Amino acid sequence: MSYSVHRLNIENHSHIIGRQDGVTGDSIKVNDTVVFCAACQSVFLMESWEYMDGKHCHQFETLTSIPQPPSTFFAKKKKKFNFEFFEDSSTEKLQVVLTTILGTGLMLGFSKLFHSNYFYIYTTCALILSILGGLLAKTKSFREAFVTNNKTIKITEDGIELKGEDFYFFHEIDKLEYVKTLGAVYRHEDNFMNATRIIPTNSLYIVRKNKLTIQHKLPKKSYLETEKFLLALARSSHLVKVNFHSEYKKEQELLKRIENEYKEKILILQTPTNYLF
Repeated sequence: MSYSVHRLNIENHSHIIGRQDGVTGDSIKVNDTVVFCAACQSVFLMESWEYMDGKHCHQFETLTSIPQPPSTFFAKKKKKFNFEFFEDSSTEKLQVVLTTILGTGLMLGFSKLFHSNYFYIYTTCALILSILGGLLAKTKSFREAFVTNNKTIKITEDGIELKGEDFYFFHEIDKLEYVKTLGAVYRHEDNFMNATRIIPTNSLYIVRKNKLTIQHKLPKKSYLETEKFLLALARSSHLVKVNFHSEYKKEQELLKRIENEYKEKILILQTPTNYLF
């Protein structure tokens, strides 16, 4: 089957050089002969494309010209995040702790300074000040200063950022899979003395084209916040394959609507994929 092959040079193709081969993970270099998948525009060394029998994204078409870099205007737009999903329960715990400590301390302090006749006055003052302290613990500045959101996930127009540190471009990702079960999922591994392993629930799996899989444990959120996250993932399906598996009834109803809207781009799984790490 014929396909379009391109030889790279530094003058015209610097935006391609340095990207990773979708199969081997090797960096693309000057003078390499490459092929671009027509569906996702991923780049492959010619040998890798032939190794895959000229098929990617369930099709055989290749690009007849090398993709051009995005315009300056579009690049600036990409810097804005589309969606952010973070763990804020620690902030709520700090709020409770700070309110309790501050209220108790003020009560004891006022009781030493004032006569018992002023009990209701200093109790009210202590309550008001402790509430103000609790509100302070909820502010963005306080959270940024004292709370580490180690479960933060951001979805951008370019890819996915985890924990504010690791960034995965969509063109490097083979698929995303959201998994949420009512309890731990148990799998038997016959090749390891029939051992049983537990696959954690409420996770996002990022399967890269170099076959490495990253599991990111998602924070516990309300249904409304989770709904926004699922819709953000669905919008990414025009750039990368997205799978969903959920055992929660409300989420299942939402996923059915998503599946109808994003026909053939979204896959709803009956059981989660068994990713081995």
